[in-house]
Order: sequence, then C-alpha cells, then structure tokens
Amino acid sequence: MQNTKLNILIYPMFSVDNMNADSNYIIIKQLCNELIKTNNYNFFLILDSNRKYYQDDIDKNIKIIKMPFPRGKKHQVIHFNTNIIREIFKKYAIDIVWNNVVERGHHFKYFQDTLLEKSRMKVFNYHHYVIHRSLEHLTSYLPCKHIMLDQIIGSMTVDINYFHTQHCYNMLMEEAEDILNKKQLQLLKDTCKVEIGGYCNRIKTDEKYHMYTFIYNHRLDGYKNWKNTFEMFDRLYEKYTFKVIVTAGDKGNLGAIENKPYVEIKSFSLHSDYLKELSKCHANVINSRH
Repeated sequence: MQNTKLNILIYPMFSVDNMNADSNYIIIKQLCNELIKTNNYNFFLILDSNRKYYQDDIDKNIKIIKMPFPRGKKHQVIHFNTNIIREIFKKYAIDIVWNNVVERGHHFKYFQDTLLEKSRMKVFNYHHYVIHRSLEHLTSYLPCKHIMLDQIIGSMTVDINYFHTQHCYNMLMEEAEDILNKKQLQLLKDTCKVEIGGYCNRIKTDEKYHMYTFIYNHRLDGYKNWKNTFEMFDRLYEKYTFKVIVTAGDKGNLGAIENKPYVEIKSFSLHSDYLKELSKCHANVINSRH
C-alpha cells in the first residue's frame, strides 16, 4: 500500500549549547507535536551531535537524526554537509524540507540530480533573523556580506518563505532591493508569507513578583547592545529598587553582570518553567537597533 503521508525533513538553526532550551527547537517541537496528530506527516528532525540534548516531551514518532554542526552561528549558516545530506535523502523519500537556515535554501532546492523541476522536493524557509544594514559597526555581524547574499539567494529559489514578523520581512526586502532587479524581487515577494504564531497551547499566567521585575531573555551578544542596557540599569538602580532576571540560555558574558546587585540569573531545563517565569515578571527589555 502506498504511503500517503508527507515526509518532512527539518533542518534547524541552533543558537545555544542546550538544544532543549533553543527557541528554534521549541517552536519546531510545539508545531510537530500538534501536526503529527493529524496522521498526515512523518517528521525527520536533524539535531547537532556536538550539543547537549535529552529526550523531552517531543512526540516519540518524530525521527531524530544527529549530525555534527559548527559551533559558531556564522559558521553554521554557511555550512552544508553534502555527504550526510545525501545519505539522508537516500534512506528517506523526503517530500518537503522545512529549512530554518535560509542561507542553505537554494542548496536544498537543487540538491537532487534531476532536470524536471516538478520532481524536485519542496523547500519551506522559516526566517527568524536577517543580516541587515542596521547592525552596528562594532559587531562581528555587519561585515558578513556573504551571509546577506546567501540569505537573498537562498530565499529566491525556494517554494515558500515564512516570516514570523513583518519587521523581519521588511529587513530582507530592503537588502534585496539593492541586489535584485524588479522581476527577481517580485518573484521573491510572491513566495513570502508573514504570520505570527508557533505556540499551540495557551500560556498559563502566574502571580507577579512583589518587587518590580524585568526579564532579560536575550543573548548577551554585541548587536543586542546588552552592555548599554545594563549600564542603563546601573543608573536606574541608583534611584529605584527593582530586579532583573537573566535567563541563562547562553552563558557567554554572564560574568560581566552576575555580581550586579539587582541581577538574578536563572536557568531552566523545562520550557514550561521558563514560560512560568516570564509570566511572573512585569516587563521585558531589549535595546537592539537591528
């Protein structure tokens, strides 16, 4: 009997060492756990064999495939292990690639040796960040013209480009307008869809902390302007009493803030505990101009 389910290969983007706490993994897990209930899909999820991972509440019918990835994000987005990808395609009849590293979109789309366009697998790009001119000159991301060009080319050739915010879409279009002609730009726009979503269940709220509490749930990375943010907190703390909870998804640069009197660092193994903590805080904060 012919298999009527669609085989979907998921190629994630990793931002932190603990994959269970990675925001991209969490969104993938949430959606797959719901979609697999329809009995219409088989999911094959690629994970990094070099990072920490434990079996959580991801559906047991989702096939986990492990392969090594570079540690740095800038290296990860230009990395494409053709030998392992070829073996995956030999073993599984993949119909759709759910690609979270948009720079690799064109490589997935044209990986198969076929002259028939209709016989190629469909590629779905999920956009959650853009190399854009608004990145500050002092960060290591601004000079990455090769990644910016890969993002545009990797988006031009796929079947669907999904953006989780209008701002993300606007940034890519602004860069693409400088590279593509009008016809190419329109072809790119025709593949784009902007929606907001990802969480399938209602997030339960909890009572707020008695003391006014900020949550800082961003990486302590250059383009986030985290140093300026905590300098501002230092000045505010001279007049006001408050607390800043920093979620330790990535431990880089934590030493620069851990001894501040208003800082409390928390790490969560379960995503449900992380969401509960968010609901107890009064305000979020970010100081990124990107």
